[in-house]
Amino acid sequence: MKPLPTTALACLLLGCGGAAPPPPSGPEPSNDSTVASTAPSASPTPPSSQAAAQPPPSPPPAVSRQTVLLYDSRPNALYMGGDLHDAMWKDAKPVFDVLFGTYVAGSFCPPHPPTPAPPPEQNFAPRMFGMAQGAFTAPLADETLSVVTVSNCASKPYAESTMLAVTSGSKIVAQAKLDVNPLYVGVFDLGEDGRRALVLVSWKGAASVRRLQAKVVRVGEAGLEVVRDFGMLTDACDPTQPRDIVASFTLTAMVAAGSAPEFKVETETAHCGPAKKPRIVRTSCPKGQAARPWHFGCYCGDSTQSAPFPEGQTCDNTFPSAQGSDCLWRCSP
Repeated sequence: MKPLPTTALACLLLGCGGAAPPPPSGPEPSNDSTVASTAPSASPTPPSSQAAAQPPPSPPPAVSRQTVLLYDSRPNALYMGGDLHDAMWKDAKPVFDVLFGTYVAGSFCPPHPPTPAPPPEQNFAPRMFGMAQGAFTAPLADETLSVVTVSNCASKPYAESTMLAVTSGSKIVAQAKLDVNPLYVGVFDLGEDGRRALVLVSWKGAASVRRLQAKVVRVGEAGLEVVRDFGMLTDACDPTQPRDIVASFTLTAMVAAGSAPEFKVETETAHCGPAKKPRIVRTSCPKGQAARPWHFGCYCGDSTQSAPFPEGQTCDNTFPSAQGSDCLWRCSP
C-alpha cells in the first residue's frame, strides 16, 4: 500500500474545505506576568435579614405586691394593727417636756383644781395615745411619732383634743392637730416614697347615731397631709326606722415599693331594729388596781395593761365602763 500524500494526510487530520474548529473555551491569555489564582472565592456575607435571630430581651423583674389589712370593724374581728404601741411614762415624759414645757402631770385632770390655779396655757394634762418609730417627714429619717390626747383642765366638762407630733431627739420636726379624736390610729409602710402613713378611724355624731369615718394621712413639716379621705363608711342605726344598713367595713391596701397604694373598702350590711338591752359582763383588774375605761379596754391602775376581754362572747369593746377594779362590757343578750 502506498503512503498517503502529505496533502491528503493534512486534510484527514485537519479537514479540508470545512470551517475551522472553534477556539478553546476560557479566558484569553493575559500578558500580565501574575498568574491568576484558581482557588474558589469566599462565600458572600449573608444579608442582615438572614443573620441568626437574637434572643428576646429578658422581661423586667416582677413587682412584689402584697395586700395589707389596715382596719376591720366587724364585730369580734376588730383589728388593731399597724406599729403604734403603748408608751410608758418614762418614754412619754421627754416628749411632753419638748411639746409643752409645763403641764399637769399624771395624764388626767385632777378632780379639784389646784390652788392657786395655773395659767391657762399650763392647765392641761397630756396623755400618750401611742408612739411609733420610723421615717415620717422624709425618707430614711430616724424619727418618733407621738399621738397625744390633751385634756383642758380649765374647761367644764374637760375638753379633749388630739395632736400628732414628730420628734427627732429633742427637736420637734412636725406637728398637727386632728379635727376629731381618733378611735383608732395605725402606722403603716405603704411603699410609695419611704415615708410612713397613718390610718385614722373615728366616730362622727352622737352615740345613738354615730357613724365610722376613716382617712389615711401623713405628717410633714407643713402639717397634716391627707393621702385619702374615705368619708363616712357606716350608717347610723335609728331603732324607730327598721332597715338594713352598712354596719361594718374592711379597709385594705395593695402595696408595692415605689408605687402609690391601691385602697379597697369592703362593707357588710346588717338589720337595724329596736335595740335589745345588753347583758353586762365583768372582768377584773389585779386586786387593788382601779379600772379606768378607755378606748378598747380599761386600764388597770397607772399601767397600760387592760382588764381581759370576755372570752367567747359578742361584746362591744369600744367604750366599756368601770366599777371599782371591774371593767363592765356590754354584750349581746
